[in-house]
Amino acid sequence: MRSLVLKIFIWFWAAMALVGMALYFTTRATISEQVERRERQWIGMTMPLVAQRAADILERDGPSGLRRNINRLNRRRRFNVSFLNEAGELLAGPVPSSRVRNLAARAARSNDRLVEIVQGERLVAQSVVSPAGRRFVLAGDIRARLPGNPPGRPRRPLPILRALGILDADIQTQVLRILAVFLTAGLVCYGLACYLTAPLKKLRTATRKLADGDLAARVGKAPGGRQDELTELGHDFDQMAERIQIMVGAQRRLLSDISHELRSPLARLNVALALIRQRMKGRSDDELDRIELEAGRLNELIGHLLTLSRIESGTMAPARNDIALDQLVAEVVADAEYEARGSGKAVRILCSQACVALGNRELLRSAVENVVRNAVYYTADETAVEVELKLAGANRDMAVITVRDRGDGVRESELGEIFRPFYRVAAARERQSGGTGLGLTITRQAVQLHNGSVAASNASGGGLRIEIRLPARPGSTGSAEPL
Repeated sequence: MRSLVLKIFIWFWAAMALVGMALYFTTRATISEQVERRERQWIGMTMPLVAQRAADILERDGPSGLRRNINRLNRRRRFNVSFLNEAGELLAGPVPSSRVRNLAARAARSNDRLVEIVQGERLVAQSVVSPAGRRFVLAGDIRARLPGNPPGRPRRPLPILRALGILDADIQTQVLRILAVFLTAGLVCYGLACYLTAPLKKLRTATRKLADGDLAARVGKAPGGRQDELTELGHDFDQMAERIQIMVGAQRRLLSDISHELRSPLARLNVALALIRQRMKGRSDDELDRIELEAGRLNELIGHLLTLSRIESGTMAPARNDIALDQLVAEVVADAEYEARGSGKAVRILCSQACVALGNRELLRSAVENVVRNAVYYTADETAVEVELKLAGANRDMAVITVRDRGDGVRESELGEIFRPFYRVAAARERQSGGTGLGLTITRQAVQLHNGSVAASNASGGGLRIEIRLPARPGSTGSAEPL
């Protein structure tokens, strides 16, 4: 479970569900005894008075008065009681059941009050003696009604449960109501989780864009004028990103300006060298050869700086052209093979599958060429750089270009660093090797502009292995625009 929204939602919902269940069962467990005690107190105070009044009315107003009193009592209090004499004969009220008759008979013999609860019915039999000394019994289902309780429901639950009516319904209704409560709580919890994590989502999106090189990525203002710690975190991120954008922009402009400014004196230096060689009429000179070599390296470095600057500034965005990658790789390998042959090295294509990529041919060529030339630099003498081009993926929609040299490789801790500008591995990338420190950086930037990726690893058996992955489709060289 990696979603913070889901975690917050589930925890809030589970907490509310547990609290609700604990409240429900605690209430059910604690109110019964208290309610039972209150009911018995109410019965003990009420039933003797009601029964004595009925006996008084019988002797004063006769059977008709008794019937009116019992009927009014049942109607107003929603009782279902009958008035019987000591022999069990019905004097007023509905015909009692056999259970009520038995309870009345026992109450008459004991001259007391009896209470029974059978299948949810509360049966009461109250024995009473009239002023004339005759014994009567008021018996029936009273469904004890405490003041404020619904008829027939003697319990007084907590206000929240009474408001929800949870304890006043049957099991099915209670389950439906509890589900309704939980679903409502779930919606509220989900909304709360979304509200809490919304700034974090925006912050994560902005962070990923910034990590991918989009220095203009910002969190922005929170909707609705929200002000809390999370929105302040987003505001701090925006300030940090603004400063990074300013610093990186200044660095890029500085590199671009320096590169442009160095191009002119370098061009004049090359012209001067050519004039000197003309005056020497072809004679060899070690100092001039060295100056020419260093001038060439400086020219290459400036070229890489300008290329990197154009890529990062977005002025070298990939065009939407079909590129035959197999032809591109073959051409780069042919050029590299020609250069490597002079130093006793070689470049071989082990596998090349026809495929087409959409992008900028200049950038893609530069990306592949930098990797191949880098491999030629560091492969051991009398060895060959191996190049492969294969299609991968379930739909064969990913071109994988693999370049492997036979050099010393790179320490595992530095594999991810070799794509940084001017990063040099101590043992394998000395300046004397001829690299500018920008070739692999340009490769990474160019590949990322084409929605691809590049990674380095040490090959089994020695040597460095660099893998370029680019979106592509199978296709013959004839279906794509030739290089």
